[in-house]
Amino acid sequence: MKISQLIRVRIKHYFIILVLLCFSLQPEIFCQGNISISRLQTDNGLSHNSVYSIIQDRDGLIWIGTKDGLNSYNGFNFTIYRYEFFDSTSISKSWVNALFEDSQGFIWIGTEGGGLNRFDKNSGKFIRYRNHPENANSICSNIVYSISEDKDSNLWIGTRNGISVLDKSRVNFTTY
Repeated sequence: MKISQLIRVRIKHYFIILVLLCFSLQPEIFCQGNISISRLQTDNGLSHNSVYSIIQDRDGLIWIGTKDGLNSYNGFNFTIYRYEFFDSTSISKSWVNALFEDSQGFIWIGTEGGGLNRFDKNSGKFIRYRNHPENANSICSNIVYSISEDKDSNLWIGTRNGISVLDKSRVNFTTY
């Protein structure tokens, strides 16, 4: 290697070190204000410390699926949704495995034994989608692990017994 090339390589290295030193000495360049980290747990109002799923919706709410309820958190307070035996518009089971917000803004909840639920934030009510063995067009299992949406707005639901695809326009499940 020639001396001129060696000098250029060293200058590059010194420049990189100088830039890194400048940024490490002035962290406010990267921060746009104060950052605060809080631990959310039952002491703060969370329904259970076993958390299985977390999403943030388009309105900024944090949705937390736990072993004992669906929690929404606005940064200050929790709202907890649990199964209520005599209320058919409550969540179908309090144990929440999966959360997903679809392209229309509905929150979809996969439960451990209660099937799939759709939550309408405007009405505050849940619609339940459960497995009915006699109905081939129902979801294939009441244990839901994952939820996703394709470009045609169909929901793909990963369950204990396979994958069910919900055609939301016809409210019809196809199982794979």
